[in-house]
Amino acid sequence: MAIYHHREDMDNALNEAMLLLIFSSASYSQLYFRFRRAGLVRILRLTDAFIWEDLPHIDPETGSLAMAAWIPRVQKISFFLTSVASLFHVTQSSIRLLTSEDRPMIYGTWYPFDITKSPTYELMNIAQGIASVQWICFLYGLPAFYGTLVSIACSQLEKLRANLLDIRQKLDSGAETAQGEGRQVQPSQEVFCGMQEQLTECIRHHQLIIEYIRAIEEMFNPFLAGYFLNLMCGLCFTAYTAVTRLGDLLQLSQTIVIYSFYAINVFVFCWFGSELSDQAERVRDAAWGCDWVGTPLPFMRCLSFIIKMANKEFVLTAGKFVPVSKATMMNMMQESVSLFMFLLQMKQKEDVMEELK
Repeated sequence: MAIYHHREDMDNALNEAMLLLIFSSASYSQLYFRFRRAGLVRILRLTDAFIWEDLPHIDPETGSLAMAAWIPRVQKISFFLTSVASLFHVTQSSIRLLTSEDRPMIYGTWYPFDITKSPTYELMNIAQGIASVQWICFLYGLPAFYGTLVSIACSQLEKLRANLLDIRQKLDSGAETAQGEGRQVQPSQEVFCGMQEQLTECIRHHQLIIEYIRAIEEMFNPFLAGYFLNLMCGLCFTAYTAVTRLGDLLQLSQTIVIYSFYAINVFVFCWFGSELSDQAERVRDAAWGCDWVGTPLPFMRCLSFIIKMANKEFVLTAGKFVPVSKATMMNMMQESVSLFMFLLQMKQKEDVMEELK
């Protein structure tokens, strides 16, 4: 009987700690964006200068999914994950409440009044259920919002790269070979004027993209510093909770879902951050690939300007010191898995020692 109460107290403590992590994450995000509303509005206004609906959804070079296709997909995936997580949480909590002999709460929290009597018990569980769904919607909606903003930037970089390659094609098609002499003839002045206008538009477009990316970095890098710390704590804590709940399938399933939530958050932020850096490098390669040798001096100056700007590495960061990249994602996931394996080995040794005793 004492072991049962000890187990129940441990489960309540783990639920309270997990609730505190989720609540702190949601509260931190809500307060941050409330106080930084002006920066958020500025980012949304900067998107008015971009058009991505007419961009192809398949990359013509690689045949993979283009970033413009991720803009509607992110919204659909976010809605699907939010619905699945909410449905699972409601189902899992309902089963636990209906099958338990006591009168447990969805979250083992403390109230300054008696909640064991009806209708207070039912009303408090309904309030906790509504709060859970709100947290799930907010915490899954935030990565989707971030992914949409970065996808817009990546789609514009893809569009800029396509325009630079189009300039290269015009330059190649404008050069004619003189018949009978076998010498290369430079494109006409009219072709150069058209290329110059198109390159000028590319520079303007590139400047808008840079301003937009910098606005995203200024808006999200202070937020991601605290948010990544919360995600890392959540991954490690759920790894510890999973080890302590190996014998309880219902509680273990809840821990796995919460761990998946943290892992999806890390994946979304880091994967889209890496894609932004990759797209910026492709723009640099496309600008450098233009055959600018022998072109007029104004054209060469404009092209060198866009090459110089594209050479600057675009990396989204968390607090200006941690890159939001796939390498960071792998480090965070590796640390949590390593902790889980270490705790699992320790638990197995304790079980063996208890059996020997």
